[in-house]
Amino acid sequence: MAAFAANQKHPQDQRLIFVFATMKMYMCLLPVIGLLALATFSPAAVPGADILGGLVLKHFDSNSDGSIDTGEWQGGMAASFTDMDLNRDGSVSGDDVDGLKKEMSDELGEVGATVAVALIKQIVLTLDKNADKVVTEKEFAEGGEAMFKKLDANNDSKLTKEELAEMPARLLN
Repeated sequence: MAAFAANQKHPQDQRLIFVFATMKMYMCLLPVIGLLALATFSPAAVPGADILGGLVLKHFDSNSDGSIDTGEWQGGMAASFTDMDLNRDGSVSGDDVDGLKKEMSDELGEVGATVAVALIKQIVLTLDKNADKVVTEKEFAEGGEAMFKKLDANNDSKLTKEELAEMPARLLN
């Protein structure tokens, strides 16, 4: 009863607690809102796009010339599908992509891996043509060819780090 009486004497304390709890909740949402806003407006400003571009370049550029040609792209896409198909069922789901986070954390750190996996997941799921929430190897290969064409801004049949950094904006908008 004394606690109730104390709360009645100081209702402004209860309001402050509510205000701080509400502010804390909104502060947790700010990074997500920021990511969504930036992904909509500016290709170069998509957080994590440069990380993802560098990662793709590192893993796909088999001759280490600083760019990815169509052969390297096809090889990298095939290897990526195999890496993502964790349960080896011939398809990639959102859960499969989420499974990459632990492995990527070693290379990118936890935050970098979280951002990269979120972008990869969005991009991979755009390849799901029959809307069954999984991407088959065929969907992945066909989508990969279309991806290369969208990313090759200057049509020179090579992807540079700069072109790869625009991947989320070019493929998700």
